[in-house]
Amino acid sequence: MIKQCFVVRFKSESGDHYGPFVFDSKPNNTQLKKLIKEEMSWEAEYSDGPGIFGTYLYSEISKTEIRKLK
Repeated sequence: MIKQCFVVRFKSESGDHYGPFVFDSKPNNTQLKKLIKEEMSWEAEYSDGPGIFGTYLYSEISKTEIRKLK
């Protein structure tokens, strides 16, 4: 059986990359805000940005499969 997961990555306007963060279900906005606050607090303190939730971060969420190696 092939299982699915969701991979979340963030990129800042300055070119920094954060993640990947892997979840068993697609995270909602509340969960994404908490993740940003816990993992990237220095980025989350800016609330005047054009990115996700007013930050200078841009998010990418992709759905992928977990495959077992044979």
